[in-house]
Amino acid sequence: MVLFMKVLIWQRTKKNNWKEWNNNWSSNWKWSDDSSMYTKVSDTIIDNFSSNNIDTIEILTDVSTLRFVEEDRSDIKVEYSYTKPDTKSFSLSYDKEVKNNTLFIEQHIKTRNFSGSMEKYKNDITVYVPEGFRVDTLTYHNNLGEIIDNEFYSNVKDLDLFASLGKIDISLSENNDSVKLSASMGDITLDNSANIDDLSILANGGSIRLDNAGKVNTLIMDADMGEITVDADGIVNTCTLDANMGNIDATFKKQIDAFNINCDMGNIDLTLYDNDNTTIDTKVSMGKVSSDFAEGSSESYVAKCDMGNITVKKK
Repeated sequence: MVLFMKVLIWQRTKKNNWKEWNNNWSSNWKWSDDSSMYTKVSDTIIDNFSSNNIDTIEILTDVSTLRFVEEDRSDIKVEYSYTKPDTKSFSLSYDKEVKNNTLFIEQHIKTRNFSGSMEKYKNDITVYVPEGFRVDTLTYHNNLGEIIDNEFYSNVKDLDLFASLGKIDISLSENNDSVKLSASMGDITLDNSANIDDLSILANGGSIRLDNAGKVNTLIMDADMGEITVDADGIVNTCTLDANMGNIDATFKKQIDAFNINCDMGNIDLTLYDNDNTTIDTKVSMGKVSSDFAEGSSESYVAKCDMGNITVKKK
């Protein structure tokens, strides 16, 4: 019992410490603001590519703000506008090419004994595409900085966005075959009104929120250290929600065919509207279960919690 209490205290302390760090994460990754010692240099690099047969875009950056602009044009214009300190302790590389029907954009920043804040320097990548331009696959991985919303994300069949240190906050309104949103340290928010076949949202250190007015066939949400929130006015056919250290709060206002919800440390609050005759397999190792539904063995509807309470409400 003493060992268990020590583990519990350690886990709670770890969670509270992480929350305090995460609330101030933007100040944790900053270098000391000593950029006044450097002279800024700037440049804008513009390249044009034929849009014919381009079906994939892959973008890999260390620090960037990415935008897509649809306009009256027939080609693709890539514009990289940046400022950087005029010092040998800071180097920047930027490459772009079209190969095998794929537009590649890659940017890297290397520092050595550099003192300054990266927020002082601009790294804007703008991709101008023809109106109505569509691609099969878009991959955008950004190591430092948030991924902002863009209407063009709805023009992609398979969308893969990854932020290593920064949040993701986007909206989708058109049909997507698959969408994957991942963040190592940062929150993820998706406002969805599209039809998505496979939706995956993964966060190592940060909370996840899905507002769904569209249709999602298969939903997977996984948060290692953070909360999971689902507010589904639209359709979710099947879902898997998994939180290691954080609460899960999910509301499904349409009938859901199957769910598997797991929480290691935290509470599960589940609200169902159109699953009147559903039997739910609820299990807790340490905590309480309160359910408006019949409880029993079920392969389709499972909610399990190691340390926390499970509440299931019928609307």
